[in-house]
Order: sequence, then structure tokens, then C-alpha cells
Amino acid sequence: MQTRTILTHKIVGAAKSFLARAIYRAARKEREIHKTAVTHVLKRAAIDETFRTALLFSGTNVLEGYELTGQEKAALISGDIRWIEKNMSPLTPDKKDWLLHRLEAEVW
Repeated sequence: MQTRTILTHKIVGAAKSFLARAIYRAARKEREIHKTAVTHVLKRAAIDETFRTALLFSGTNVLEGYELTGQEKAALISGDIRWIEKNMSPLTPDKKDWLLHRLEAEVW
């Protein structure tokens, strides 16, 4: 009986470990997808004036095709450089272009 209990605990422990690693990998992959989406929006805003204007005046409607969370959309629309750099990655000057432009605009 004790051997059976020990084996059961080992099997349960291995299953938990496997699930924890799978969840971690999935979350990591999800973060990368969102980071890529934020980067794509910033790059596009830096080179596409029509897109930049749409972001400024239409906000989140323009971001519908991107896999972004509500917080990511809010940070992009409001120009929250600090949030993006803290939660995504440091931004290069060309990626900051739209965000700085957004902060200078008086459209809220």
C-alpha cells in the first residue's frame, strides 16, 4: 500500500511539473505574440501617416486586427511610454515616434 501511495505521489508530482512547464511556455509564447504586435503597431505608426492619424482619432478601433490586451491598447493610444517599456521592452527612438507624437497632440 505504501509503495502504491509513493508511486501515486510521484505520478501526480510529474504531472503537475509537466503542466506547470506547459503553462509557462504558453504564457511566454503569448507574451512574445503581444510584444510583436505592439512593436508592429509602433513601426507602422512611425512610417504610415494614415495609420497614425487613424490611431489618433479612432483609437482602439484601428487596433482591432492586432492581438493586443486592453492594457496594451490603452498604452498605445495614450502614448504611455513608461508602461510599454516596463511591460514589453525598451523602445528605440523610431518606435517612440508615434508615442511622442500622441503625447504632443491635444486630442483626448
